[in-house]
Amino acid sequence: MTLKASIQQGRPDYDALRKIYKACLGGGFLFPESFAGCVHDYTQLDSGFCVCSACGHMHICCRGKCPDVISGNGERACLITGCVTAEYEMRPERNALERVGTTAKYKPAAVGSTNLWESIQSVVSELLMSDKTELCAKQERERSEGKEQSCFCRVVRDLAQNKKTNGVRPNMLHIMAMVCYGCRKHRAHISAQSTHAIREKCTESITYLIMQHGWVRVWRQLQNQTRGREFICSMLYLMRVGITFQKRQVLPKMEILNSLLPMQALLPTVFKIRAKSITEGENIIKLDIRRVAL
Repeated sequence: MTLKASIQQGRPDYDALRKIYKACLGGGFLFPESFAGCVHDYTQLDSGFCVCSACGHMHICCRGKCPDVISGNGERACLITGCVTAEYEMRPERNALERVGTTAKYKPAAVGSTNLWESIQSVVSELLMSDKTELCAKQERERSEGKEQSCFCRVVRDLAQNKKTNGVRPNMLHIMAMVCYGCRKHRAHISAQSTHAIREKCTESITYLIMQHGWVRVWRQLQNQTRGREFICSMLYLMRVGITFQKRQVLPKMEILNSLLPMQALLPTVFKIRAKSITEGENIIKLDIRRVAL
């Protein structure tokens, strides 16, 4: 079936679209289709349909293999195409006490199939000491190296175009100082081998915060595995600055996390955690600490 005929019948021919895209690339795809070592760089060709520009792997949302996240409205959205794949979210059944609103004493002893401590420690370890953390650090280093090269080229070009220094050999120390100043916000990462004690401290602090100050909103988040994981992640990122309530510190500040935690921009692609969940978690815990009613 040709592409024109498939469009007339109301359904796209994905194979035809892929062939057209491959022809537009000139030399075709760099890797064979579905190459295991390819980190897919998808290009969206139609609603719910993407093709990797490196190996030609096709992603079609209607086939039910989407890496998705749950939005605030309970919708499941594909991380690759952005399409909504489901318009509802299954929620646990509430008991009589929860339905009438007497939830002040309700604190489930488990999140999923493990207890609270193990759940928090699992998320903290994933963010600080896992292979995903190393992948984020690698991507950040590559991004920083690219910015440093760009900054170096810009400094050299500006010196070459400066009439005051025309014909004068530039001082490399001066150039490197300008490059270092331009890239001063780049982070120096710490090895994951030194983070075991930090992991235990973070796990203890977040567990204490939830047990002492978590209320209706916090425990509602922890009932859902995905939302609970995002909430624990937000508490870990909040530990970079800490939380103070009525001149009392309820979540300690750990500045070393500024060097250990992955970039927030990489959370959706590597950890499948919404970047905005950090702000959502901060709002939830602050409302629960103040015991603001629903």
